[in-house]
Amino acid sequence: MNDFANKMEELKSAIEVEMKELKENMMSGICKENEKMRENVKKDMREEMEKMREDVKKELREEMEKMREDVLEKVKSLCMEVEEVKNEMKEQKRCVEFVSETYDELKKENAYIKKEMKEKKNVSEKVVTLSQKFS
Repeated sequence: MNDFANKMEELKSAIEVEMKELKENMMSGICKENEKMRENVKKDMREEMEKMREDVKKELREEMEKMREDVLEKVKSLCMEVEEVKNEMKEQKRCVEFVSETYDELKKENAYIKKEMKEKKNVSEKVVTLSQKFS
């Protein structure tokens, strides 16, 4: 029976070794499978992130283009308004020049009329003086 017990112990030992190796192989296989899965997940995540980046870039480009067009429209509108203001200012300047010229002409006429009136007054006074002398 000793032989049988020894054989049983050897079988038990061999089974334990086999079980240990099987367990290690299984763990190794699980680790390898986990590593493969992890790599696949990383790859999928990288691809998804890249796709999201591209989508965001595209959206940003579209938004920037829309904003640029809006700004250009506003700038064009402001340029037109500035041009209108410049034209109005030119017209006002012409009006001011006209008023200034007219004022200068009227001032000259007024000075001439005052001079004429003064001369007529002097002549009138002389006539009155002469008429008094002769009366």
